[in-house]
Amino acid sequence: MKYAEETWDWLVNIGYIADNWDIYDGAHIESNCTDINKAQFSYNAAVLLQGMAYLYDFVSPRIGPIRLMLSGFLVSLPVCVCGA
Repeated sequence: MKYAEETWDWLVNIGYIADNWDIYDGAHIESNCTDINKAQFSYNAAVLLQGMAYLYDFVSPRIGPIRLMLSGFLVSLPVCVCGA
């Protein structure tokens, strides 16, 4: 759980996951991963959603934070999948 939380915090803090739950594609190592490529692909959202599903099963007694992450992602999925 520790590594999942650290990874999530890093993704949010560096900007791969935006405040409106947009999930961006990546950046370059040469710029310390700070030049965010704001392209959105369903693959990125799917990988994070799968990880959250595993966490949901793992932490079901402490579900609050995971539920918040899942609900935010589910709202953003139409953009990732449909380009809406």
